[in-house]
Amino acid sequence: GRMVAEAKGIPSEELDGIKVFKMIEDGDETVREVLRKFARNVARIICNIQIIIDPERVVVGGGISTQPLLIEMIREEARRTMKWFTWVDMPVPEIEPCRFFNDSNLIGALYSHKSQLRNRR
Repeated sequence: GRMVAEAKGIPSEELDGIKVFKMIEDGDETVREVLRKFARNVARIICNIQIIIDPERVVVGGGISTQPLLIEMIREEARRTMKWFTWVDMPVPEIEPCRFFNDSNLIGALYSHKSQLRNRR
């Protein structure tokens, strides 16, 4: 939201993810390009992780992960970014939305809490 607010010159308090994706749906190319830049930044992080630990799959969580357009943009940008690493022959990891979207952090916190309780016994 902050990146879109800066690009559009509007207060960030007026935006949320739903409004941002509605603007894209309505054909706002400026907002779409901001989303592309965000996806590029995420893809670069994923590619750096790929170079370091070589995961087969990376899952994107949070409420924004429910947006297929974002996931596809991240995949596209990851394919472009991995081409920079000409000295290694590594595949782009699968990039998917996580199963529980915005609730993933809550489920992870609950799992961690339950694990700690089990370990105390």
